[in-house]
This record gives sequence, C-alpha cells and structure tokens, in this order.
Amino acid sequence: MLQAMQTIHRRSKGLLEFVENYRRLTRIPAPIRTQISNLRNLFTDLKKLFPEEEFQFEVPSPELKLNVDRTQIEQILINLLKNAQ
Repeated sequence: MLQAMQTIHRRSKGLLEFVENYRRLTRIPAPIRTQISNLRNLFTDLKKLFPEEEFQFEVPSPELKLNVDRTQIEQILINLLKNAQ
C-alpha cells in the first residue's frame, strides 16, 4: 500500500511539473509597442521568408504607421502565411 501511495505521489508531482512547464511555454509576453513607420521593411523581411510566387506583398500607404510590438506582429503574419500555404 505504501509503495502504491508513493508511486501515485511521484506521478502527481511529475504531472504538476509538466503542466507548469507547459504553462510557461504558452505564456505570451506583454507587447513592447513601438511605432513602425516604414512598413516596407516589415514586408521585405516577410518576402525573404516566403519567396514563393503564391504570396504577393503590397506595401500599404507610406503614411500608415503602426504602434505594435514588431516581433509579435511579425510572428502573427508568419503564422498566417504558414497556415495559408
């Protein structure tokens, strides 16, 4: 009986550690917003990652400025393009 209880306890601890590690991996950091005034650079970088002809990038108006976390917005766009493939 004692061995069974110790095994259950050990497995419970292992599962709790697994859940905590998974939770840490899935936590999205708070955005660090900066103004992106040259969207051409963002789209140029995406075109380098996705040179396929199926994707055509059109740079929006030069006056358009975004107040975003560039790393996070770039990752979102990469995910969308991968899903589109």
